Amino acid sequence: MWKIFVFLAVTLINVLICGAFLGSINSPESYAHPAWYLDQVVLGMVFAGVGAVGFVFLSMVIRCPVCRKNVGWHVLSTEDASKWFKTLISLDRCPFC
Repeated sequence: MWKIFVFLAVTLINVLICGAFLGSINSPESYAHPAWYLDQVVLGMVFAGVGAVGFVFLSMVIRCPVCRKNVGWHVLSTEDASKWFKTLISLDRCPFC
């Protein structure tokens, strides 16, 4: 369960980065100073990178304690995009066992 909380914490951090990114894009100073474009590119790359790291973490670390198969990746790759998180937190047994 702690692994899901780590994923949620990374997602929260990513939402904050997204807010900073959107704030920098919509800032009037960003049009006046060309150096702000580099900040926007860096924030965009950090936003994408942190999101990717969060999903890679979730898909790689959730394993069945019995068969050691990767349950996180299985749920992410087989469930609909609107259902995977609910399915992941409501699993009571391994889908492989």
